[in-house]
Amino acid sequence: MPKSPRALFVLKNIINYGNYSHKACGLRNSAQFVSDVLNAAGIQSKLVIVTDNNDIDREVAQFKPTHVFIEALWVVPDKFRVLKALHPEVTWVVRIHSQIPFLALESIAMEWVKQYVAEGVVVAANSIEAGVDLETVVDSPLITYLPNYYPTDGFKAPKKFKGKTINIGCFGAVRPFKNQLLQAIAAIQYSDSHDLTLTFHINATRIEKGEGVLQNLRALFSGTRHTLSEDVWMTHCDFLAFLRNQIDLSMMVSFTETFSIVSADAVSQGVPIVVSSQVYWADKHSFVSTTAQSDMVQGIAAAIAKPKFTDRNQKNLATFSKQARKVWLEYLAA
Repeated sequence: MPKSPRALFVLKNIINYGNYSHKACGLRNSAQFVSDVLNAAGIQSKLVIVTDNNDIDREVAQFKPTHVFIEALWVVPDKFRVLKALHPEVTWVVRIHSQIPFLALESIAMEWVKQYVAEGVVVAANSIEAGVDLETVVDSPLITYLPNYYPTDGFKAPKKFKGKTINIGCFGAVRPFKNQLLQAIAAIQYSDSHDLTLTFHINATRIEKGEGVLQNLRALFSGTRHTLSEDVWMTHCDFLAFLRNQIDLSMMVSFTETFSIVSADAVSQGVPIVVSSQVYWADKHSFVSTTAQSDMVQGIAAAIAKPKFTDRNQKNLATFSKQARKVWLEYLAA
């Protein structure tokens, strides 16, 4: 008789990002959301945060999972040879949370993906597009698709903007592919054309190859009537409250995304969003060009003026999450 599935999600602890750690990061939230929905569906699931490769055996021995999901690329491929010998009945899965353009910045990405598959480890992309790309790298049934899940209970009513000051968020790690500088320029242009005073919010405590981006953002706002707010990284609960109470619009006009939890967070709190088509679950009316400031400005104006766009985004996110839940349950039942 086959064992009932038990899922263990394993993250590596990250330090040296100021107050940022896996206790508050998007990767942790992503894994926790899936773990929670599995538990709610009657599948025992647990998330653990470990120091390094050497802690994995202990956690597996204690929880006795049927499936272990390693979140992101951090386990040395050779380690799986040891782990598979110790726990031969476990299905090992490395979940990748990036599109290929971002993975290109990780020098070990393609080498490790190939080695994982050679060791019999499943490599799961969290977007269909990334999964297709990885199948080109390694033509193997061990390449699969396991999407993000986002909890859809407790959505708040769409917010309506009023006033002479506007708070626009462009949250997430400061990275070149996040496109924060052009979004900031568009936010300033929109604010100036509507005689509004802007506070543009970013997370300045997590900089990933984005030092130049941050320097340019500071220079952009210097000497203007507008403000760049360098917000600290928050726990998920605090971040949701901050979005609901402080933010009038959220932007994620990123060159590369596989989901965008911060956009889902904004939508859940009724905050309008302006995004690129990389945030594929969003309504098409929220999409703008990644390279045209004028298109971003028009997108901001439309999102502010039409709360029905937020309602559409909430419905789209609920539909996506329902399907994601189905994908996970079918995968673990196989």
